[in-house]
Amino acid sequence: MTEREPDNSINDILRGVVDRNSYIQGVLSNFISSGCNPKAHKIRLRTSGEGFAPNYRIEDEEENTLILRDFTIAGTGSRTFNGRSHREMTELDDHPWHSNHWSRLISFSELQMYARELT
Repeated sequence: MTEREPDNSINDILRGVVDRNSYIQGVLSNFISSGCNPKAHKIRLRTSGEGFAPNYRIEDEEENTLILRDFTIAGTGSRTFNGRSHREMTELDDHPWHSNHWSRLISFSELQMYARELT
């Protein structure tokens, strides 16, 4: 399993995706159909793995953090999606996630702009 830097460009993160346009359209479609607000919600792309169809998260930019004695739990009101099927993976809602395996926050408009550049 390879790991890419979280601050890479969208193009770098998606370098292994064969049909980038279809992948991005699936992400944007889920963003809209989930009723997300482009001003309040952002997207993170999975940066570990081979990158053929990275899983992605749609999350509220407002982060709630709970600091316990030995660790920190960050809750973001996020939803995780499978990059191949674009199915929401609700079974991961309660699983911890490691921020170093995910991209920086990407805005809806930034992803739209990237999609326009592909066509």
